[in-house]
Amino acid sequence: MALVLDLVVGALVWVDGRDARRRVVELTREIAPTVYQGEPTPLTVRVANPAARPLTVRIREVLPAALADDSVELALTVPPGSAVTTVVTVVPRAREQVTLTTAAVRVAGRWGLAWAERRVGAPVPVKIYPKVHHEGETGMVLRLALERRDGAHARAPQGPSTEVASLRDYQPGDDFRAVQWKATARRGRPVTAERTWEQRQRLAVMLDVGRPMAGTDGVWNKFDHALSAAIALARVAAAWGDEVTIVLFSRTIRRVVRTGGRTHDFAALFEAVHREQPDSLEPDWGELVRWSSIGLPRRTLTVVCTSVVDPGTAERLTAGLVALARRHRPLLVNLADPAVAASARGTPRDALEAFAKTTALGIEEDTRALELRLRAAGVSTVTTPADRLTLGMLKGWMELKGRQGG
Repeated sequence: MALVLDLVVGALVWVDGRDARRRVVELTREIAPTVYQGEPTPLTVRVANPAARPLTVRIREVLPAALADDSVELALTVPPGSAVTTVVTVVPRAREQVTLTTAAVRVAGRWGLAWAERRVGAPVPVKIYPKVHHEGETGMVLRLALERRDGAHARAPQGPSTEVASLRDYQPGDDFRAVQWKATARRGRPVTAERTWEQRQRLAVMLDVGRPMAGTDGVWNKFDHALSAAIALARVAAAWGDEVTIVLFSRTIRRVVRTGGRTHDFAALFEAVHREQPDSLEPDWGELVRWSSIGLPRRTLTVVCTSVVDPGTAERLTAGLVALARRHRPLLVNLADPAVAASARGTPRDALEAFAKTTALGIEEDTRALELRLRAAGVSTVTTPADRLTLGMLKGWMELKGRQGG
């Protein structure tokens, strides 16, 4: 009797498994083709049952690591001739271009004795762009700045540029600084330069993509934070009518993207930079200065973002920025290392933590000395942690722009 019972159960399982393999499952997944790093994004999963009886399924979606840190698992019962839709929230982790592959779907048979597994669903491509939406104080300042109401500095009025339009004889009341001494010597009488009226200002955002920016803070590395802040600043500057150049550099100049503020310019900017990752090389500050003399032919407000991690880096950085200041108006945005700040503020529990605290305090002291040297050379500086980088970069740029007349 036991053997007969086993045969009957086995037959029922086989029949149920065959039924499960024949069931039709229609699975579709919808997600925005472009999502943003660190911002919650809805992933819609829809299962349709065209049959005349209920459908029980289990779905396991292994998402790319850049899109989510865990897989999606669902257990659904779909009524006859209808569909069930479920929305799952994912938080993109890394800037990348990924594809949702087919999902593993297990279908139950008529009696629930057996399951049949198959791969279902069409591939779905997704691009993960840098974070662009900001909340809290950063979001408020960003919105006001985009509306040209930053709350602290009115937009600098447009005025005479540094470009010479023509030469004419000196007239009483002309600015003494406008006298062209070489032309005066050639003509034997005072000559004044007439300058063009400035229509746009120029901004260059230079992002270090070398070893100093490879350190991670949780899931994000320092360059992730810097790229998000740079895009926010570029949007504000473009809204104010400025010409913006984004420069990514390490040992060499890796990428240069220029935008005049048009919508398609920013689409090209996102496309150009969203997959860039920091390397293990030390930035060559001399190469950056050499490129700036050619790539930025006119005087430009340059925002240089890096992370000062050791005294050697600070010395090379100082020399590079002082050289840059001879032709342009540089602002150093130094991304502070959160681990250093935590060690400097913490209370050591053993000799190893005491050593770490001493080292961290030394790094902070070196950073303050660097800021003093740079300010004495005419280079503005901002040192800020990652969670306030966008805010610090925006405020530093607006302050320098307002102080120096745009």
